[in-house]
Amino acid sequence: MTATLGCMNGSISRGLVLCTVLVSLMASLVLAATPAYADGVETIASKQNQTENNACPYFIKTVMDTDWFSDRYTKRLEGIRASVALLVLDCPTTPVDMPVKALHEYQNISQDDSVSFMLGAAYEYGLHVQIDLDEARYWYKRFAFMTSGFSDEEIDKVRQRLFTFNPLIKETHDEKFDAALAEGKLASPLFEAEVATVRKLLSGPISGIIDASEYLYHGTNGYPQSTYSAKQLLLIAAQNGAPEAQYALAKAALDRRFFTMTMTRRIQLLDAQRNLTEAAKQHYLPAIKELAAFCEKYDQKTGTATAMALYLYAKREGAQDVDKHLRRLQQHWNKLLDWWLERSNRDIENEHFPICL
Repeated sequence: MTATLGCMNGSISRGLVLCTVLVSLMASLVLAATPAYADGVETIASKQNQTENNACPYFIKTVMDTDWFSDRYTKRLEGIRASVALLVLDCPTTPVDMPVKALHEYQNISQDDSVSFMLGAAYEYGLHVQIDLDEARYWYKRFAFMTSGFSDEEIDKVRQRLFTFNPLIKETHDEKFDAALAEGKLASPLFEAEVATVRKLLSGPISGIIDASEYLYHGTNGYPQSTYSAKQLLLIAAQNGAPEAQYALAKAALDRRFFTMTMTRRIQLLDAQRNLTEAAKQHYLPAIKELAAFCEKYDQKTGTATAMALYLYAKREGAQDVDKHLRRLQQHWNKLLDWWLERSNRDIENEHFPICL
């Protein structure tokens, strides 16, 4: 580590190490590069070219002047930077837990994954709060699930940010820092355990992923409630070709489970149809039957014939509970549908599943 961005000159000391750590942290705070986070690094550095104690009032004022639920987004991000600075520098605050409360407020608004690991660090190391390892595990678990699609390289970058919260860094001189880092003295075993658990889950049976998604959606069975993470797990499994996950995503779209304001109902239905089709191509019976019901409902012109073809296909594939549907469709049958049924049967045999919306 070397002093940068205006850190005060002098021999290696606790203040210099903290100064360098803080500037490094501020420069790479957010996992996805966000201009708003990049802004203000020079401001923080300029405050740090004073002494550590002189910098504290600036950060305290920044947090206190932030209305977390009303201020504009960029100002709230300034408040996050200041809150992290207060934790890293161990600035005295009133109340003591003020910076941690500020991070909680932002987490409530944004569900920000980077704030999750910051809260985990605060509770693991007792930064302005009592040490609470269960609470730390909760926030690390939340982060691990929210970033379940991250690569090893991206997670490694998080590790580099996380060690800046470790109180041991205040006692680590420059020449000993690399060795301490290499020996794992600055690592968080709680963080590593939660990341490993999620990685193991993603590489394990698909049934475990489906169950975890359900737990995350409802916040049950010891899982943090996170609609985003619930969807993310299914997306990763679906992209890896798991028909069970594709089917689960389709059902979620039909049930409006992962609804967002930017999604129209038609977009949801098209997404459901796409996932059902992908699962049906892999002969996944629940998806084939659900696609039949989908076509019957949303294709007003030829849906009856298409649904008939899909139910017949499901029966040939071994489905035991489709006869009731076939009888029901036959009650509304007419000769005009014979041609569409023949065409649909031919298309399905060639794995060209129908587009019903």
